[in-house]
Amino acid sequence: MTRPGRIEMIFLSVLCMVLMAIPSQALAVADPEPPVDTRPVVAENDFMPTDRSLSECLSVLPKPGCGSEARGGWAQTAVFIALIGGLGIIGTRIVIGIRRRDAVTSHTAGD
Repeated sequence: MTRPGRIEMIFLSVLCMVLMAIPSQALAVADPEPPVDTRPVVAENDFMPTDRSLSECLSVLPKPGCGSEARGGWAQTAVFIALIGGLGIIGTRIVIGIRRRDAVTSHTAGD
């Protein structure tokens, strides 16, 4: 059995592209009506002020008054405590591992 040549590979590639394009063209023709409601969806964001321009509040150092009362709370405090606790556990395990390694190497070096 021989390997396919360059012409056969090009033909197969073009054939695959054509076959992939057919279903998308059929779907585009099947639904010619535009959607009924084309207005953009407006979402409320509790973290952005409604009385100030977004260009004033979106920066590395936002101006005073750009915050929101929705920030913070018990959930943010719980996440902060969990992160600090996790870092403490990781740090403790590193210190314990280093001390065990040093104890083993100093014990075997003394022999």
